Formats: sequence, C-alpha cells, structure tokens
Amino acid sequence: MVIITDRNGQLCNRLFHFSYFIANSIEYGYALRYPCFDQYCDFFEPTVTDDFLHLAVSTKITPLRFLDRMILRYLKSHRLPFPNMHFLDVSSHNAGTIYDLKNDSYQKLVHNKIVFSKGWMFRDEENLKKHREILKKVFTLLKHIYLKLNTS
Repeated sequence: MVIITDRNGQLCNRLFHFSYFIANSIEYGYALRYPCFDQYCDFFEPTVTDDFLHLAVSTKITPLRFLDRMILRYLKSHRLPFPNMHFLDVSSHNAGTIYDLKNDSYQKLVHNKIVFSKGWMFRDEENLKKHREILKKVFTLLKHIYLKLNTS
C-alpha cells in the first residue's frame, strides 16, 4: 500500500501527481491512498463518492477526514519504527531527478510494506499513457461544475 503524505501544488499539479500513482497502482496491483487531495474531492465523481471505478484507490486513509489530517500532521514530525512501514522521501532529491515508480525496488516495497511517499518527482510515463482512458474517467468534472466553468 502507498499513502501519499504531502500536498504537491494546487489542483493541476495534484492531478498529475495522483495520476502517475493511480496508473502505476493499476498496472502493478497495489492499494493507493491520497488524503492530500481532500480539498478537490468535490470536483470529480469518483472522488466525491470515493469509488475509483472499483480500483484499490481512495482519497482517505480512514473513514474520517479529521483523523486522516491528524495522521498526516503526526507523520510530518514523527517516523513510526514499525517494520512493516517505509518512508520514501524524494522531496530532498536534486531538482529534476525523477523517481521511477516502475523500478523493482519500489515495487517490492509497495507489495510488502505500507509506503508513505513524500515528494513531487514520482513518475511513470509509460503507464500514465497506457491507462489514459481510465484516468480521464476518474478525473472527469462533475456536470454542474463543468457547466459552471463553461458558462462563466
């Protein structure tokens, strides 16, 4: 399982960030949680209902948003010493250095531990393209929001 623990930019940046992880989780079959997408959940059908087309994806760690926020706040300053957890922080890597989500060591981690990821430069271009149609369905605006944007 992967839990994305930080906010990377605003809506557009988070869409890209989330999309790379979703595409990778579809391809490699692991669970994904992105609680930092919470402020944009009301824009898209799957994020409103937290039903990502029956994928193992959610914008929640727990059923309670306030508890998710407490967990994330705690993780910013503490590292739990449990052997089944791993903290993967690429935020301090050199600017522009890409962390390939397809690499074997990452895949081994996500299938054997709870991985808390932090940073912007996680990428999987190949599977982003491969799973493009699913991602378009996941991030289709709710009709009333789409109409509001197009009448403004």
